[in-house]
Amino acid sequence: MGYADVVDRIRSDFNDAPTMELTLGQAARLWHVGPDDCRYVLDALVDAGFLQWTARRTIARRHRGSRAPLQMMGVSAPAPRGERSRAEGRGSAGGVAG
Repeated sequence: MGYADVVDRIRSDFNDAPTMELTLGQAARLWHVGPDDCRYVLDALVDAGFLQWTARRTIARRHRGSRAPLQMMGVSAPAPRGERSRAEGRGSAGGVAG
């Protein structure tokens, strides 16, 4: 499953169950991705304002109205892991739009 497919699946599942809260391990098992890849996608959805990490170290849907909807912000594939921090340091386009 590619990056965009995982993003769509996670968004769909949280839209269907907006009160769902998962640990990283539960999320990785639910969406059949490795924990590192799962964290990468979840962090992109956090950066886009769709999800949030809780104080209990779980991932949950961000409350509606607290940031612009994800559909309006768009989610693009982040730069490869090794290049993400360099791209962000330069302020260039890369990573999650927003």
